[in-house]
Amino acid sequence: MGLTLQVTGAKGLSHSLGRYNIMLVRASIICFHYLPFAFAFVNSVNDIVDKYSTHSKNLGKSHQQPSIDLNVEQSKYSGLNEQLAEETNGLRQMRGEDLEGLSVEELHRMERKLEAGLHRVISTKDQLFMQQIGELLQKGTQLEDENRRLKEQMPQVLTAGTMVVAAAAENILTEDGQSSESVMTALHSGSSLDCDDGSDISLKLS
Repeated sequence: MGLTLQVTGAKGLSHSLGRYNIMLVRASIICFHYLPFAFAFVNSVNDIVDKYSTHSKNLGKSHQQPSIDLNVEQSKYSGLNEQLAEETNGLRQMRGEDLEGLSVEELHRMERKLEAGLHRVISTKDQLFMQQIGELLQKGTQLEDENRRLKEQMPQVLTAGTMVVAAAAENILTEDGQSSESVMTALHSGSSLDCDDGSDISLKLS
């Protein structure tokens, strides 16, 4: 009976470890770039390291302080050292390392933390994705409005261009001593002759 319970417990623990490792692989793919929950964790570790370094420097000057202050500093130093070790070990476990010594309950707690962090990552990613879609839709609407405005202005632009070309042609012909009306009449006459007999007629402007 005792052996059966041990085998069953070992299988349960192995199953939990397997589920945890699979979840770690899935979570690591997404969380590698984001991991918002890890930022606070890293900041906590950095604070501990800073405090650790500060107290280490203070211990170097402890010969100038009374013995009671030295005991307090040593106590703080030991506490920070232990806290740093715990945080470092927790960070390794979040990466899927050093899991063999954890109980099933500890693995469940870590699994819930990873699920919560993964949920926040997915939520943040979806928000950014929807924001990008909104920006693209807004740009598309602006382009459509601009195209519509250009189409509305196109007839006016063509009309203005035609008037400018006609005015320029009239100025050139007037400078040559011939009115635009006579030139148009001559051109029309020449065109009619070409259509009638197809002969080679040369129109000389005087």
